[in-house]
Amino acid sequence: MKKLLKPFLIWLPSLMLSLIFIPNALEKISSAEQLNKVVSNPVVIVGTGIFLLVATGLFLYQKTVYYGASFLIGYYVLITGIHMYKGKPHEVVALIVVAIVFATYVRVPDILKS
Repeated sequence: MKKLLKPFLIWLPSLMLSLIFIPNALEKISSAEQLNKVVSNPVVIVGTGIFLLVATGLFLYQKTVYYGASFLIGYYVLITGIHMYKGKPHEVVALIVVAIVFATYVRVPDILKS
């Protein structure tokens, strides 16, 4: 039972975050013209969606978890700044950054040793 539960619990935060990243990226790709975002250029929004999909894939792949986490953290820190600048609620986006750090630490505990 412990052999089954431990890998599941290790991957759970990463999979839960993927349920946030992937629909967000697909929405940006599929309906870029209809989104009311800071940048109204559909090409930039589609590029952002593709970037999120690639970063999520890197985050989920064990050998590139550092790169994926770095890309996702950078993106969401930027989004947090934009939300703060526009006066929108930024707490949830900031918590996503903390959740990415936590999920990376759970999957790769040696990250803080180096």
